[in-house]
Amino acid sequence: MTNKQLERGVELKSLKDDLWRKKEHLEKMKALCFENMDIAKKITHIFTIKSMQNDGGDSDVIEVSARAAYRGICSDIETIEKEIDKLNKEFSNL
Repeated sequence: MTNKQLERGVELKSLKDDLWRKKEHLEKMKALCFENMDIAKKITHIFTIKSMQNDGGDSDVIEVSARAAYRGICSDIETIEKEIDKLNKEFSNL
């Protein structure tokens, strides 16, 4: 293994670790959303989307349903899983 391959391997591991942490956090949020989709139960959380400009300017917050948050989180988890698979393939090819 060359130094360049080793450096790329370390970089890939770091990227994968970050994605795994994000996925774990999203999985916890997904569970909260799922709990709050049952209208027979007491709602324990409110879900919002917050948008902020990169330059620190305007920001806006809007409330969304638990179902909408759940769908968005599921989509993000799917995207993360695909990226992890892609990184795993690149890592195994080193």
